[in-house]
Amino acid sequence: MSPRSRARAVSVALAITLGLFALALIAYLGWPRADRLPPRDSQTYREVTRNFYRGLASLQVGLLDDAATAFTRATDLVPEEPASWVNLGLTYLRGGRGSEAVEPQVVEQVHAHRH
Repeated sequence: MSPRSRARAVSVALAITLGLFALALIAYLGWPRADRLPPRDSQTYREVTRNFYRGLASLQVGLLDDAATAFTRATDLVPEEPASWVNLGLTYLRGGRGSEAVEPQVVEQVHAHRH
C-alpha cells in the first residue's frame, strides 16, 4: 500500500470513527433516559443484558462475528437502547465493514427517540 493510499485509508477510518462518536453522543444526549431498558426482573432485561455483555466480551477478544450477532440480538430486543447500536457499529468498523458501521436503522432510531 502506498503512503498516499495508507493516508486515505486512515482518513476514512478516522471519519467513520468520529461519525460513530457523534452518533453515540447524539444518542446519549437525545434519547430519553427513563424506560430505555425493560424492568430489571423481566426476561427481556436478562436477555438484552446477556447479549450486550456477550457482545462486549466478544469484541474485546476479537470475535467480531460473535460480537455482531450478540449486539444485533440486543438491538432486536430493545431497539431504543443506543449502547447496543453504537457497539454494533464499532464491531463493523473493527471488522473492516465501514460501510455498515452506521446502518440506516441506527440513524432512524436516533431520530425517532430524540424527543
